[in-house]
Amino acid sequence: MLAVNLLKTDEFQEALYLLKKSKELIELIQQDRNDKGLSTCHNNLAIYYKKRGQLKNALIHLEKSIEIESKFDVFTPDNKEMHKREQEYRKTISGLSR
Repeated sequence: MLAVNLLKTDEFQEALYLLKKSKELIELIQQDRNDKGLSTCHNNLAIYYKKRGQLKNALIHLEKSIEIESKFDVFTPDNKEMHKREQEYRKTISGLSR
């Protein structure tokens, strides 16, 4: 995915634009379906916001991704990794609130 490659090279403005467009298109196509594509979009947005130091926004998107993933019958290594990241984000955010 081009947006992920842009994130890797710290081209944040372009990456965010593509990530948001990707999410919009998937939501349009899927309407009310919960799909792995939308989960992936939210996960990539979480990565974007984490790289930008916006952990609360990262957590919001990570939670959305996990919510969608939890509706699948299979608990994959990706799901496990998302839960681990969610715990790390929550711990960091609670440390910032003190």
